[in-house]
Amino acid sequence: MKHLRIVVVILIVIVALCGMPGEPRQTAQAQVELSQVCKLFNYLSDTFIVYDIRGVGITGLPNPGETFTISVIPLTDHPTTVSLVSNISDSPVVAGPALAPVTLSYTVPESGVPAGSGGMGYYIVSGSQSQITIRTSCTVIVPGCDVTMPLPSTAVVGAFVADAPIYWAPGKLTSPLITMASGKTAYVIGLDASGEYYKIMWVCQFLWVRANTMGPNYDAVWQGKALPVESVN
Repeated sequence: MKHLRIVVVILIVIVALCGMPGEPRQTAQAQVELSQVCKLFNYLSDTFIVYDIRGVGITGLPNPGETFTISVIPLTDHPTTVSLVSNISDSPVVAGPALAPVTLSYTVPESGVPAGSGGMGYYIVSGSQSQITIRTSCTVIVPGCDVTMPLPSTAVVGAFVADAPIYWAPGKLTSPLITMASGKTAYVIGLDASGEYYKIMWVCQFLWVRANTMGPNYDAVWQGKALPVESVN
């Protein structure tokens, strides 16, 4: 991106915010303390004109488990590419680049954001003048479910290797349908009697996914540990 002519980095600094609407639901068992980056990211929604490049971001480091999402809606026909970045410039890229319209999402792993990170934001490139609308959100997975809910010692954090429809019981899809995006992680408890479904824990709920949508998690903590094969109800 460095060969492009104009780099405009808009650093939005918002202070003294409290009681903000739309913060993630919390449970009685665990209270969530959002990072300042997550709180402020919820306020980066905007509609604007992009002449060449536009970067918008919040400085600071997010907490593991926080999920940052941007939805990009083009209002003109000019091709526009967007990336979700863990800085206020063009890198490191944590989701994308992708051509709008698109929704990009990134959940901070337990190992933290990539080296070189210094914030969270989005980076937009357009070959000519274009107008777009950006909608942003930051939510968090409630921590402590492994403490407040019984987990067997054999439970392992696995990673989704494909977009996965969620089942409330083996063979019974949730309504409305919930789909977990490839790359996200969850505790895997074991297999159902048929061996076709994994029981997982997600946001303090026990749910089920097709076994072929889950694989080992190769982060610094789990290092590709094999998923449990025990039969569970």
